Parts: sequence; C-alpha cells; structure tokens
Amino acid sequence: MCPHCGFRICLADIPLIARYGIRAFSHGGHGARLPRAGAASMLISQRGVYAQTGVVVISLEQSMSGRTIAIGDIHGHAAAFSAILDAIQLRAEDTLVLLGDYVDRGPDSKDVLEQVIRLRQQFQVVALRGNHEEMMLGARDGGDNLRFWTKCGGSMALQSYGRANDVSLIPREHFDFVGGLPLVYETDNHFFIHANYAPNWRLDEHDKKTALWLPLTESPGRHFSRKTAILGHTPQMHGKILDGGHVKCIDTGCGYGGLLTALDVASGRIWQVDEHGCRHSSLSQQDARMM
Repeated sequence: MCPHCGFRICLADIPLIARYGIRAFSHGGHGARLPRAGAASMLISQRGVYAQTGVVVISLEQSMSGRTIAIGDIHGHAAAFSAILDAIQLRAEDTLVLLGDYVDRGPDSKDVLEQVIRLRQQFQVVALRGNHEEMMLGARDGGDNLRFWTKCGGSMALQSYGRANDVSLIPREHFDFVGGLPLVYETDNHFFIHANYAPNWRLDEHDKKTALWLPLTESPGRHFSRKTAILGHTPQMHGKILDGGHVKCIDTGCGYGGLLTALDVASGRIWQVDEHGCRHSSLSQQDARMM
C-alpha cells in the first residue's frame, strides 16, 4: 500500500519502476496502477518494499510468519520448476526469490518464463536477472550477440519458441519481463544476486560483470553489510549447496544433468528435484559441503 495515496502495488511492479523510472510508471505506462501523486515518493510500503528509480536493489522487510525461499538456476527445465514448486507449497505470506538463468540449455525456456510471469501474479515473487537473460536481451540485435547466445544454450531457448535461429518469435512480453529484472535483492539478513559480489561494494554499486558473470571460484569475503549472500550461476555438480557460512551457492547443475535446488534461507530446509521433476531426498544444511 502506498503510504501517500493508499493505492496497492505488487512486487511485480517494482522492477518496472526501477527500469522505467517513477515518471513513466506514474503516467500509467507498463501496466502501472499507481497514480502520479503516489509515484512522487520513492517509498512503496507493501510489506516494507523499498525501491529507487534507476537502482537495481530492491529491499523487502521480512514477514514474521512467511518464509523466504530461493531457487537456483532453472535453465529451461519447466518440469523441474513445476515439481519444486509443488514440493515447496508456497503460501501467500512467503517470498520466493528466483536467482536468474530461467532460459537456455533445457527444452522449455518459453514455458519457464511464462510460469514465472504467472507466478508473480499469484504470489510474492522476486525474479532476478542472470547472465543468460542478459545474453537473450543482447540477441535482439542479431549479429555477433545472437551467435554468442546460441553457442551458450540460446539455440535451445529459441527452439522452444519455434525455430532455433529466429529471435523474432520471442514475444515482446518476454523481452519486457527480462529487461525489467533487477540484479540484487536484499532482506534484513540476506542478499540475493545471480553470480557473485564484491565484499566492499554497496549492493547498488555492483556492475553486471560481477553480478551476472563472475564465477564463484573461491570464497569471497563477508559482505560489509554482514548479510549472508545467496548465489547461483556456478554449478555444484556434486548436488549439494556450496556453503561458506556467509555465502551459499544453490546452483546444483540443473541444465547440466544435475538438480534444481530450493532453500528456505531461515530454516535451512532444502528441496531438490532432477531435470525431469523427480524429487530427491532433502539435505540438511549441515550436510552441505563447506567452502
């Protein structure tokens, strides 16, 4: 609820504010429901949401009753995504954080994006950008960017739309969704980012090279905010979360023949499914391999 005008706004709108700016949003563009008077403020308090124009960081005050659950890289595996959602059984008070890389490698990139878009209309979902979404956006221009994307799994994504070399078949809605995805999300005790972070940088200072591309080859230092980092991007092919205490990588190789993992960041509960959607026994946080 906007504290200035009383209009409701949902989490799905916040990336649009960050991308297009308060002025465009307040004039009713991009499906906005916020009037100009309310959009004049940078504060939007539905469960403590805070957004800044042109800044990729979103903050959400954690609910006392709801869970915050993160899901790692999905990579075009709609069956795995559906199965892990069935296992989690999201509730209205929960917040689901998706760490990016929804597309490429697997057969169902189109379906995964449509699932995420629908899910954001039903639950509190924060969808972050991954490097594969970044490549998808670049591929609109064709040429070298398109060729690079197809070599990195984009040909499978394009095939899910009908033809492996025709980017024009991707609907504008999907490009708009991907283009509005933020890089970073934070709560009181955690921050979520696709690939990696710099311990001494503010979260809103992170560039795309670090946030989307930098692999987790060694444990970064603890972030100066003292918050725990939840990452994807670097696949852990042993099937266990890579746990360094102040940093956890939950990409367990979906798209490479591995598992899709979800983590309740407060309780440490883990759900895992394979690429076909078959459930695996949950691992306790103590079982996760330490860095």
